[in-house]
Amino acid sequence: MSRIINLTGKRFGRLVVIKRGQTRTTNSGQKKAYWLCRCDCGKEVTVLSHSLRCGDSKSCGCLKIELLKTLFAGKKNPIWRGGKCNTQQGYIKILRPEHPNAQRNGYVLEHIYLMSQRLGRPLLNTEKVHHKNGVKHDNRIENLELWTLNHPSGRRTDDVTQWCVEFLSFYAPEKLNKQSVMKALPMNLPLKIV
Repeated sequence: MSRIINLTGKRFGRLVVIKRGQTRTTNSGQKKAYWLCRCDCGKEVTVLSHSLRCGDSKSCGCLKIELLKTLFAGKKNPIWRGGKCNTQQGYIKILRPEHPNAQRNGYVLEHIYLMSQRLGRPLLNTEKVHHKNGVKHDNRIENLELWTLNHPSGRRTDDVTQWCVEFLSFYAPEKLNKQSVMKALPMNLPLKIV
């Protein structure tokens, strides 16, 4: 039987050995020593003694993920298509990590990106871009329209009126003057505009 070497406090790649773990017996009867290690990323893992000493284990797995992201990122990836791909729902997403509407992975749906370019601002979380013809990958600007999801329901008329003024001041401030409002109202409505 071989003597177990104390690895506590030693560094192996990104792993620092904290303490001795369990000794496990294999099907063939061999005893294997395991060590509890803390990775530089903060995760704790149990690693076989031999894997640490021979260099097979250098991290909790984060090193491999980082290397794969570096080696196969962007144009280095064999299936790279210029930062453009399809979602499972049938939309097209494009790589624009600097865009305010981008997801954490840097992608933004193409129809949202195009509408925000048209508006000259990012979309609000109360706005949605609708495909007029229902074809989710048809992102021609003439096929896209902006919808608002901010609709009051079951509210007092004073509150709705205030909401309307705020809505118009954001989307169509030119329609807020008195003459435009009067022209837009039906003649039989008994409303008084101040």
